[in-house]
Amino acid sequence: MLCDRMDAVLDRWMDGELSRSELDALEAHAQTCEACANKLRAARQLKAMLTELAPEVEVPIQAQAQWRRAIRDEAKGAHRR
Repeated sequence: MLCDRMDAVLDRWMDGELSRSELDALEAHAQTCEACANKLRAARQLKAMLTELAPEVEVPIQAQAQWRRAIRDEAKGAHRR
């Protein structure tokens, strides 16, 4: 898996939409790429925090989209360095 593919797959991972093989590829790539490992770690932390919210608290879709955009923008900056 390449870093640019990781960004697209990470969104689907957040939504629980990855197949076992896609999940294995994501984790294998994160083991070899520090930047992507950091993104996956941040996504895991966010997902854990979201599961701790009270059930009646909904994260607005705009906030989710902004977070994903920020992760993609950060990744683009890391690849340029």
